[in-house]
Amino acid sequence: MNSATPTTFAEVAQQLHANGYRPFPGVQETKVPAMKGWPGLNRMPWDEAELAATIADYQPEANYAACMAIQAELVAIDLDIVDHNAAVLADELANKHLGRTPLVRIGQAPKQLRIYRQGGGGTSRKLHPVEIFSGTGQCVGFGQHQKTGHPYYWPDASPLELVCNSPDIPKVTRAQLDRFTADLFKVVPRRLQVARSLPQTGNL
Repeated sequence: MNSATPTTFAEVAQQLHANGYRPFPGVQETKVPAMKGWPGLNRMPWDEAELAATIADYQPEANYAACMAIQAELVAIDLDIVDHNAAVLADELANKHLGRTPLVRIGQAPKQLRIYRQGGGGTSRKLHPVEIFSGTGQCVGFGQHQKTGHPYYWPDASPLELVCNSPDIPKVTRAQLDRFTADLFKVVPRRLQVARSLPQTGNL
């Protein structure tokens, strides 16, 4: 892991915006969104002047991680799997059904977040221990993980390096996602929870 991995909203916000993503500040200690109205970023990108003002407003910068609202053009898949063997199987199935994306973020291994481009029909769903987000919710892009004490990191490539519409990021469809989750739940138990609507504060 690179010791220089960025951990704050101020460090990365403008580059993320330039690459087509939708960053906003999150509380470093909890990763809870620090900015009211952030779900608007699921629908519309930042105005550059407003982003610059937000960076200046959220100080000291060390207190704020960089969250990313998931716009409709992207699909974020959170694999909240702590068993190592099950996590390896999930990774293999994701590569098989969805393709190998360069955008894989690690916070507390073996859990992982994978980002793809929207290929059609993908919608936000909670299928614990898998969560799928497109056009709703958010993830932590860069910050200090509260449990590990280390930065979140991207072992292959990060949104700081790849624009959001890069052809290197595979597109996924609803059919691909359905095949992936169907095969996954043959080997990984699904955690059933009380049905409820997706919260706007979805946190990956």
